[in-house]
Amino acid sequence: MSPLSPSAAVAPTRDAAVRGLPLRVVATDGSLRARWLAIAAEHDTPLAVIVATETDAWRLAADAAFFMGLRAPSPDDASSSIALLPELDT
Repeated sequence: MSPLSPSAAVAPTRDAAVRGLPLRVVATDGSLRARWLAIAAEHDTPLAVIVATETDAWRLAADAAFFMGLRAPSPDDASSSIALLPELDT
């Protein structure tokens, strides 16, 4: 099996976002998750992402902002296009 090109790897994500279909991305690490999030966000669809830790949330938000051409969010910036919700105790 040959590796996929980056554009072929994200094509299903882009297609689902264009058609407004639910999208679940699992078992991705690093900036790949942020790249897929940025592609889905190109279509003005509200997105919710759940990550394991607050550190993961900040890292994902910073990476996604990079791919979206935005400034990384900060805790005191209410004008960011990326909002982080506080950690919930369960």
